[in-house]
Amino acid sequence: MPTITLPTEAERAAVDTTGFTWSNSEPGNLTKAHGALVKLITDQLASGEGVKVLSPGRGTGKTPKFIVENSTNGADLKIVMKDNFADNKADTVAEANKTGPYSTFVNATTKANVNVLLGSIDNVYLQDMNGVIGWTLGETDVTYTNTTTSAVMQTLDTASMPTPFADLTDEEIAAQVANDINVDFHTKEELLNKDDAKLDGGGSDKFIPDVVMFCPAPQLTSTYLQLDGDAATRADAWLKRELSCTLHRLFTQLPVGGVLIYDKIHFERVNGALQDALAKLDSATYDSCLYNNTEADYTGAYQSMAIKKLA
Repeated sequence: MPTITLPTEAERAAVDTTGFTWSNSEPGNLTKAHGALVKLITDQLASGEGVKVLSPGRGTGKTPKFIVENSTNGADLKIVMKDNFADNKADTVAEANKTGPYSTFVNATTKANVNVLLGSIDNVYLQDMNGVIGWTLGETDVTYTNTTTSAVMQTLDTASMPTPFADLTDEEIAAQVANDINVDFHTKEELLNKDDAKLDGGGSDKFIPDVVMFCPAPQLTSTYLQLDGDAATRADAWLKRELSCTLHRLFTQLPVGGVLIYDKIHFERVNGALQDALAKLDSATYDSCLYNNTEADYTGAYQSMAIKKLA
């Protein structure tokens, strides 16, 4: 069981970030301010313990590299980064429609370019979601399929509003958390480092991280999906509920003592979903702290959060 004490915001703010091994030219969403929190938590991990990094559509390798180069036992941790690392993602409609800074991640998230950024680091393993889940968009529904088994994993009725997360029963939340499309069905056999070496030599066991880092994709909006009117309203509601489900999903995967680190919580969609999700957790099962305030006197918005699993 990991032994982690959540730092205070004052302790995070006091970290000397000028001493970081860091390159401003490397693509990635990690900031030095958030990196200070990451370091304070991952410094407490022992050799052989694990970290999972989730930054959908922006998995460049910058955060895992930061952990390896700046954490006390960084070179001896097991770090898994989950994303779609395929080439030619810009050929898809969704990627072609990206604008602004997120468009820069299209090429930076290919397996080849991630490995270039990681260089000689060999304790970072990629969980490649390329081709794992297929989806088809109908007039009123979206169907997700396991491309390996061809089994239908989930069908969503996009013609109707979802039941808000706050109104779901505990049983309904548990069903969402356990749904095949959401659980990590990859084993260590599929987690490969730069040399295609398998995590712990492979096998049928799943990777259980001690720390999970999650950076939601703030660009995933109804506008990004090219929706408007009632369709956009429904999509926003589905996306918000999915973000709430994601927190419960990740919290469930943690061992007791493990920590979930959230970034970008100052975005309205993320913040609202986070509050809905926490309201459904038993307060006796977790501790939490807010971090990375936008103002030195703490009058601004907090941008990060850490949640420690107590039971």
